[in-house]
Amino acid sequence: MTTTASNGAMVVVQDTAFRQALEPGSLESAYKIAAMAAKIGIGGVKTPEDALIRIMHGRTLGISAAVALQFVFVINGRAGIDATLMRALCLAHPECEEFRCIETTKEKATFRAKRKGQPATDLTWTIQQARDAKLDKKDNWTGYATEMLRARATANLARLVFPEAIAGLPCVEELRDGFNDGGGHASPVDHDERTGEIVPANDAPVQAAPSRDYDTEATAIKETIAAAKSKEE
Repeated sequence: MTTTASNGAMVVVQDTAFRQALEPGSLESAYKIAAMAAKIGIGGVKTPEDALIRIMHGRTLGISAAVALQFVFVINGRAGIDATLMRALCLAHPECEEFRCIETTKEKATFRAKRKGQPATDLTWTIQQARDAKLDKKDNWTGYATEMLRARATANLARLVFPEAIAGLPCVEELRDGFNDGGGHASPVDHDERTGEIVPANDAPVQAAPSRDYDTEATAIKETIAAAKSKEE
């Protein structure tokens, strides 16, 4: 929503009611937005189901559907968020006093975060860590080492200091490298740019994620989507 200041300049007014007016208020309305997003291809969305999952994770993070479609991704069945959004979510946290980059080069990236009433925490990710994890030969690391180091430092620091702000999710860059829940790295993997899926490199097995009943979850989601479609028709 815009208004005009006394000097004639156009000003954007941050009105909460206005922002929330376009947010889906039910699964049916969320699916309609998801279908539209898939048709347009916003954020690389391929199907309404992909878009709906992104919107649902965005709701968990407290962000709008539009932002979720641009910065939340599902890779190999695992949701992740863009490192830039991670920093934004941490900065927006009511307990955050600081979350900023201290140093960023092709060799290392250091970020500092601080919660109210607690000492500041610095975290560094180095190119040597990438080499040890056999990541440095990947295309994204050879071409964008500085950005990848910032993403890794951001994600690790966010989970350490503000885990609730990011719902414990990994960043997209970690998922493409083969992130696991154990705090380390999965076996060497490649990222299929066509499908967004993670595939083993040189026949290396990918470390299994924690056990979940995915069939039951998938069935429940499909049934909900089918019900939403039938109501729409």
